[in-house]
Amino acid sequence: MFQYKDIAEKLDEYIYENLEEIVAISDWIAEHPELGHQEYEASRVLCEALEKENFTVGRPYAGHATAFNAFFKNGEGDAPTIGFLAQYDALPEVGHGCGHNMCGPISVLAARALKHVLEEKNIPAKIRVIGTPAEETTGEKVPMAKAGLFDDCDLVLMAHPESGSSFIGINSLAVDPYEFTFIGKSAHAAASPWEGKNALNGLQLFLHAVDMLRQHIRPEARMHGIITEGGAAPNIVPSKAAARLLIRAPWRGYLDEIVEKVFDCARGAAMATQTEVSWSKCGYSMDNVLPNPTGKRMLKEIMEKEVGEPINDHPSLTGSTDMGAISWRVPTLELLICISEQEIAPHTADFAQACRGDRAKSALCKAARGLARAGLKTILDETLRKKMKEDLEEQKRLQLQEFNK
Repeated sequence: MFQYKDIAEKLDEYIYENLEEIVAISDWIAEHPELGHQEYEASRVLCEALEKENFTVGRPYAGHATAFNAFFKNGEGDAPTIGFLAQYDALPEVGHGCGHNMCGPISVLAARALKHVLEEKNIPAKIRVIGTPAEETTGEKVPMAKAGLFDDCDLVLMAHPESGSSFIGINSLAVDPYEFTFIGKSAHAAASPWEGKNALNGLQLFLHAVDMLRQHIRPEARMHGIITEGGAAPNIVPSKAAARLLIRAPWRGYLDEIVEKVFDCARGAAMATQTEVSWSKCGYSMDNVLPNPTGKRMLKEIMEKEVGEPINDHPSLTGSTDMGAISWRVPTLELLICISEQEIAPHTADFAQACRGDRAKSALCKAARGLARAGLKTILDETLRKKMKEDLEEQKRLQLQEFNK
């Protein structure tokens, strides 16, 4: 019988021996930021680090030029499967202001360490490292999950840098992105405005209605957006105006209700201004992340008792993530690892800077140790795998129950 404690120490040995190599990759990605769907070099260096340890790597993957699928299997027949996620896209102006330069390298180091001990101890299992592009923009985990590309995994793991303290999982919001377009009729704004139909007025009235709607929805929900088109010149009655909105709620069922109310706001504004309105998705819908209590307890115990990293409860609902799409299909855990005890706003140059240096190196090491140990424990414990899958089904049931209240 395999002894988890002895094998886990072997994971640490590998991680310590290879840490400098992986930190150098993280720093290199930080120095060469690439926007979503353009992460060719980040994808390449991560794949090379996996190929170096004899992972079989497919790139491009699933129709995405910068996605990849790396896998290793030890033994024949069915075996537990652990998936590690890598994301590596940057942001405009601030580069890796969300710290994605660290996400991929953490998963690569954890996966390589786990492969090393599985081979050494001849433990049957399968490891996958899946490169997922464009988290900050389109969120490509959504169509990848819909296509069933993670369904063979018993557990999917990822780590992401955080400031203030470390957490497991985020209380994310489901989100729908929409673009609304109002069409009117142009006219000279001074000589004959009565001949026109002002599309910008329709859009403004719509946005005011959305503002008024806020007082009648739950405080956890969010609606926010920008005007993307408002006319060509001040002396022309605008014939076209458009805006993009993100509509968010704690769970999918409630989000669907709010979206219908927003559609009513648009219809009413168009009727009042004698314009026409249409809307369409301008990105993927993302579901809220489903918690997995059993998995969270397991990873929390590993981080606190074995790795020495305190884990706090996530303080409140936050933004949205394409991780939600995976969490509704297979047990999914995201470790948010602290890179600074001082709170630093994400999506800033300061956060990007904090994702490099000695503190970030320590965080990368701790996160890799935690993910590798979680993967190992899941492989060795069939009861744990079964309970995490039961949690997934129970959380789905609870979400449906909340929707039907």
